[in-house]
Parts: sequence; C-alpha cells; structure tokens
Amino acid sequence: MIMQLLLLYWVCVRIGLAGFGAGTSIYPLMERELVWNYGWLTPAELADNIALGSMTPGPLSVDTMALNGFRIAGPLGSIAAVAGQLTPSVVLLAAVIFLLRRFARATLLRRIQRAVQPGALGLMFLAVYTVARGRIGPVIAELPQPGSVPRLISVLAIAVITLVLFIWKREKFFPPLVILAMGLIGVLLFSSVLSKSPF
Repeated sequence: MIMQLLLLYWVCVRIGLAGFGAGTSIYPLMERELVWNYGWLTPAELADNIALGSMTPGPLSVDTMALNGFRIAGPLGSIAAVAGQLTPSVVLLAAVIFLLRRFARATLLRRIQRAVQPGALGLMFLAVYTVARGRIGPVIAELPQPGSVPRLISVLAIAVITLVLFIWKREKFFPPLVILAMGLIGVLLFSSVLSKSPF
C-alpha cells in the first residue's frame, strides 16, 4: 500500500509539472498516466471525476486529482495525489516569485509569458477532447443498441446548450448554476444509466 501511495505521489508530481495555464490542461496527461500507463482508472471513471471536480468549489484540477486519488487508493490516495500535484507548483512558484522580484522588467520574461499562452490554449482544447472521448465514446460504441442514439443526441445537446449560453450571456454566466442545471438534466436523461454507476 505504501509503495502504491509513493508511486501515485510521483505520478502526480509529473502530472503537476505539466499543469501550465488552466487546470484543465493536465487532463490529457492524467488520462495518459492514470488510465493508459498504470490502468488505475478507466476513461469513463476519469471523465466522471472531471465532471464531479467541476461541480465542487476550489481549483478544478486539485478537486479532480483528489477524486482520482480516492478511486485509486481511498482517502490516503486523495492526500498523496493532491500533495503530488501541488508539489511542483509550490516549488516553481517560489522560484518564479524570486525571479520576478529580480527581473520584473525583463523583456525575455514577457516573451516567455506570451509564448506559453497559445500552448496552454491548445492543452485546454485537448482537455475538452479527453472529456468528450470519455463520455461520448462509450455512447457511440453502443450505437447499435436501442436507446443509444437519443443518449448521444442528449449528450451533444447538453454540451451545445452550455456553450451557447456561455457565449450569449458571458457577463452573467454563473458556472455553478449551469453545472447544477446540467446535472439535473443528466439525471433525467440518463436515469437508466445511474443504476450501473459505482456511486
């Protein structure tokens, strides 16, 4: 158990090192490490953890990592996963604060910041793809089965409605309320799936 916790901590340190930009930028790396490299989670479990992490207050990637750690090794797994993910951030942030105090006006630093932004945007798009593949992929795989086409349409409709609401009412967009509303819609649309859920 201790070796698994140490390995989980180390894997999360590596994931945390890649967490530039928004917290969602690490989801593809979470998938690669936790799902494909170590087989600790399935794509659907990771997508569920991301959705649950989105519904809880606090930093999205930290909440998601706590849920991942819990699924992998229980409460101690949550602690190991979150500690691992935050370790690089704390160390690097201390170094950046030191450098900013010494070289705050340097043009090289501003150029680096400008170069990182498009990369972070690309990683966010990759995160959307990761979540969509985990949720929509299983529905597409079930397409020959009765009821799977309406489920696929429902999943896509929820995503499109959320995007349209955000674009239309960006200034008044309150994410927790939208997440709650979409969660309720999901309960209504996917009530037959809930009986198979591990929660």
